[in-house]
Amino acid sequence: MNEPTTPAATLGAGLPAHVRDQIAAVVDASGDLEHVPTGSGALTVQVCSASETSYDAATWSTLGTYRAADAATLAERLLDALGDSANIGTDLGVLIVTHTHTDSLEAPAMTAPTAHGADGTPAPAAPLLTLDIAKADVLDDDFEWPEPGTPQALWMPHWLLQAAINSGAVTYDRRLWGELALSAEFTAPNRHELHFVITYEIDGAPNIVDGDTTDYPSDFNELSDDEQNAVPSTLVPNPETAASWLTYLVAAFNAVHASTDKLVRGWPQH
Repeated sequence: MNEPTTPAATLGAGLPAHVRDQIAAVVDASGDLEHVPTGSGALTVQVCSASETSYDAATWSTLGTYRAADAATLAERLLDALGDSANIGTDLGVLIVTHTHTDSLEAPAMTAPTAHGADGTPAPAAPLLTLDIAKADVLDDDFEWPEPGTPQALWMPHWLLQAAINSGAVTYDRRLWGELALSAEFTAPNRHELHFVITYEIDGAPNIVDGDTTDYPSDFNELSDDEQNAVPSTLVPNPETAASWLTYLVAAFNAVHASTDKLVRGWPQH
């Protein structure tokens, strides 16, 4: 069951009033998205505001925890509503939508956002991948979407991500990481499980392997094989667009990258 919607009054007091209203309107209109407990397959969506040089802790607000695909859909809707002033970042298990405003006063040095705000905890590693939503939208027409249920459909997330990298919709710091090899493959036509692999172009760095799994219904084990395969996958965004898919995939790969934070920080060669 969905949780109550988020009125503007409950959002961070430091957010500009019109931004609070826009965020509240998006959340109010997102009753089709399902709130879930934190855990595997779930992402918490947070919003904050920043100048060009600093993040404002008073603006941090948590909108809720959703199935990963639904969280990606909500983040995409927020980006659409806030326009060019917004961007998306990730931390472990969190999607962070940031509204950027012009700050005419001298501000403190820029610090990276964390899922808990400016509470003195160590800043997480910078996200591996960055998504440009405007360029991602173009891929809806340019990308050749495979027919569902075909062998090619198993690799759809992989080829969409490669197309996004080639078009500049998804970028990363090649000076730091070299040529990354990123793989995202469904393990079966039912699209219940996704397999992620990151291969860093750094001598001695192992492949980083992880995955994501749909939320299975409580009676899943009682269903026949055909009924199990017919269970809709919560990994698949609704609607299934390039932007919604890439929002989810970028967040997933950034989470995999961040999960090896201590190891990864020791790899880059300058």
